[in-house]
Amino acid sequence: MRICSWNINGLRSLRQPLRTVLEQLDCDIICFQETKVTRQALAEAYARIDGYHTFYSWSRLREGYSGVAIFCKTFLTPIRAEEGLAGKLNSTIEDSLGGEYSSMDDNDLLAIDREGRAIMTEHELEDGTSLVIINVYCPRVDRDKPERLTYKLNFFSAIEQRAKYFLERGCRVIVVGDFNVSHKPIDTCDPGEDLNYFNSSPSRLWFSKFINNNIFIDTFRYLHPDQREAYTCWETLSSARVNNYGVRIDYILCDGIVSKLHLVNCEHRIDIESSDHCPVIAKFNFKFKDRSQGKPPSICTKFWSEFKGTQMKLNQFIVKKKRIRDEEIDIDSNKKQQVDEITTRTISKEINIEVSLLKIIFLY
Repeated sequence: MRICSWNINGLRSLRQPLRTVLEQLDCDIICFQETKVTRQALAEAYARIDGYHTFYSWSRLREGYSGVAIFCKTFLTPIRAEEGLAGKLNSTIEDSLGGEYSSMDDNDLLAIDREGRAIMTEHELEDGTSLVIINVYCPRVDRDKPERLTYKLNFFSAIEQRAKYFLERGCRVIVVGDFNVSHKPIDTCDPGEDLNYFNSSPSRLWFSKFINNNIFIDTFRYLHPDQREAYTCWETLSSARVNNYGVRIDYILCDGIVSKLHLVNCEHRIDIESSDHCPVIAKFNFKFKDRSQGKPPSICTKFWSEFKGTQMKLNQFIVKKKRIRDEEIDIDSNKKQQVDEITTRTISKEINIEVSLLKIIFLY
């Protein structure tokens, strides 16, 4: 199994059609971060791709912000999938992968999930155990907003609690994503002169604790402990990528058993561009049950009403009516004006119906 983690800096920033990009990555499970798309704005070309099952989580706070997605080849159809880390976005009990957060209140848990920063899938291995994939886009710290550090540490805590719960269940666990932290001085082009200050960062302290005692492993460093200038993100407003002046903040982490028994390789695909990050790809020698004929979890995009033919999007209403009005009606100008007025009122009514349908969908 090949798994990819890539902060794409927006679905619309991809320089090729999505299917072409997936084929180029040549992976069985592809995890995107920073998709920057909400459900309402998601085009079908990004939601339904032959040969894959697709799962999205998006920001409930604003458009063009955050967002994550997982694309699984059909033979790896998940047995469960869940939006978020905190269990606040589940539409059915069957969607939940389980787990509790004894150290957080409901407000903190809701805040963790409403920015669309995590999505998880559970896959069945040949021996009957499960492999859980956790795809995260971790918050960055804003010096002008100290509350964001608290939010980031809460997010890290949620990752840790959920991942350890899966280990207790007997699952194998892989955590991938943009963690927005360079772990060690070797992982950044400019760690600064004061390494004590560098290492005292709360984010780095958490990361070190998370991969301590081989409970979880940084797959790239496990295989390439001394490789320098191995960066995954570069500043876009300069020639930083050309000069390889960057940081390593994108990771594929796995539990200790996986690293010893199943990890084969991990590489940075710096040759693939279109984002300020490059893809990170790891290979594992798991044996899965073939789930090609299995039904995917209910949050899969193939079950979304807007992609099942039961609901048309607003732009489809408008395009269809405009084509009828401008190209298919051949009548005198007075009658055409009357038809235009009637058609405009029809579009208005249909838009109101569409908005009502969307409200019902998001409520349930």
